[in-house]
Amino acid sequence: MTFRPARSSGSAWLIGIAALMIGIPVLLQALTPSRSVLLVFIATGVVAVWFVFLAVWFPSMRYELQDRELLIHYGPLVHWRIPYRAIRGMRWQDLRLNLLASHRLPGFALFGVMYGGDVGVVRMCASRSLHHILLIDTDHGRYGVTPADEAGFVAALQRARR
Repeated sequence: MTFRPARSSGSAWLIGIAALMIGIPVLLQALTPSRSVLLVFIATGVVAVWFVFLAVWFPSMRYELQDRELLIHYGPLVHWRIPYRAIRGMRWQDLRLNLLASHRLPGFALFGVMYGGDVGVVRMCASRSLHHILLIDTDHGRYGVTPADEAGFVAALQRARR
């Protein structure tokens, strides 16, 4: 059984930031040509391409309940397998912002993200970064997901764990 994430503006944020990362150095180079601006353009261009790839893969985010495990997918980057027997509990939680977190934007959170309070690092594959996150505590760490069909996902996951 496959569940999609809740709708979000995550891919728009990724594309917007990528455009800024390219646009600002291009504008600077046009206004005041210099070698250092060109180097900044190259460096930010590489990061911008990464953001574009993340945006392209955004529609591939999904949560699959299989016979013995929950699979969390995001393009070719995330393929987490969580055996049902390893799940210790689940809860919905609003998370506290930690400014050191990476791969977290409005409408998007991916990979290990540091959160404030007693939450710590959460392996996120979510279409929200802070509010109303389903935290899944396991023997191997904590995962954060945001299924569109919240009640259906939780009910199906609880049935699968029995």
